[in-house]
Amino acid sequence: MAIRVECDHCFRDFRVKDTAAGKKIHCPGCDTVLRIPRPRPKSKDDEFEDALDSLDDDEFQDLPAPPPRRTATKARKKKKSRSSSNGDPVTPQLAWQVIGGIMGVELLFIIIGAAAGV
Repeated sequence: MAIRVECDHCFRDFRVKDTAAGKKIHCPGCDTVLRIPRPRPKSKDDEFEDALDSLDDDEFQDLPAPPPRRTATKARKKKKSRSSSNGDPVTPQLAWQVIGGIMGVELLFIIIGAAAGV
């Protein structure tokens, strides 16, 4: 019976022989060193796990791909954009930027005039 192992680094699943229990091996996917756990005593819950382990992953790889998703045929409502698409030539943001720029230029004139002694 093989021991199922999942790499902590690349999450690759693989199986190793029982003789590898308690030993360290390298992951075949990413070469990370892994410690193989020792098998624990069987309990009633293990019957379900054994049934799952008995399924081969290869059985599910032959399934056909799911059909592509259909896109909605309804026209979606357009989100309002923040830009001025309603015909207004000036947005509030642009107005505040212009006002701030004018105030900045006036402040420079005041500082230059004070430094020149005017």
